Amino acid sequence: MPIPRRIARAKRDARAKTAKTFINKTVPAVLKSSARARRGVESVQLVIDPPRFKEEPPKKQAHGTRKALHSAQGPLPDHAELQGSLEEEEEEERHAPLTSKVLPPMSIRIHACDTLEAASRMYFSSTSRAPPRVAVLNMASPLRPGGGVLTGATSQEESLCGRTTLYASLREEFYRLPDVGGLYTPDVLVLKSWHDGPMGGLLLAKSERFFIDVATCAMLRMPDVEGGKYADPRDEELVVRKMRAVMRMVRGRGVMKLVLGAWGCGAYGNPVGEIARAWARVLCVRGGRNGGCRGEGERWDGLEVVFAIKDCRTALAFAREFGGGLTVHGIADDDEDEEEISSECDGEA
Repeated sequence: MPIPRRIARAKRDARAKTAKTFINKTVPAVLKSSARARRGVESVQLVIDPPRFKEEPPKKQAHGTRKALHSAQGPLPDHAELQGSLEEEEEEERHAPLTSKVLPPMSIRIHACDTLEAASRMYFSSTSRAPPRVAVLNMASPLRPGGGVLTGATSQEESLCGRTTLYASLREEFYRLPDVGGLYTPDVLVLKSWHDGPMGGLLLAKSERFFIDVATCAMLRMPDVEGGKYADPRDEELVVRKMRAVMRMVRGRGVMKLVLGAWGCGAYGNPVGEIARAWARVLCVRGGRNGGCRGEGERWDGLEVVFAIKDCRTALAFAREFGGGLTVHGIADDDEDEEEISSECDGEA
């Protein structure tokens, strides 16, 4: 039964009020006290049509290997003031570019859950000495920073901006977002729980907070569709270019754990099948004698990818169209013992 318009409006107004309080009061206070979160906001970069990422052998440099990342992808933030501290050692390890060492095949999973829930699992399940570098795709509005977060909207971007320090980095000067590329914000601090409804989550305890990187990029809006497919083949190619840009943005910054989604499905009107097949095309073209996952000649070996898709029906349709035998985890009927099953591209022809 539909919610009466008056009640729906009241709920939206309440969400807007909660988001404004969080963004205008809580986040500034946190940025004042957390140097790392503040540097992340200040280090946001506009990335336009990044070039293909090329893995390079390690180089000896006095202050790490960040120079390898100076390109159209943009430089990493300068943390010189932390030189010699344990915090910087961990930062250097997290931000170091990938080398030519042998990496395991990329793994891909689909979970019926929230983006931040998936990111939290990836972050806290890591057994490495340094905290893992987890990145998420912010499936963003191309026109408005944060989409409708300040008016009570409830899509994925609004959820991110209503729970993290991300919104502070989305400056008006960056908009409209580029057709290919977007904004890259490192060290976004997750402050609120993803439970208890849109923007209504409680503040996390300090021990439960964690940092993520965020790629803020926009998908096509209301493309012409015929029979569940793009009417214009050029739209399909543009979608692939958008996805490839996301992968280059995160890969070029040393990210090894990535949360993606059914980008542009729902309100933006992109068919689930087209989006799923485009992701499969970018991520998992099979072939090559060396094995592993590669997207149309670009390899993503070693990367752990989770598609976080909250709507169960969308998640199931996405898995079916993506192919490769992917299973949707987190649905009530799933066997709990199968929760961590992953699909790996083994490189077989």
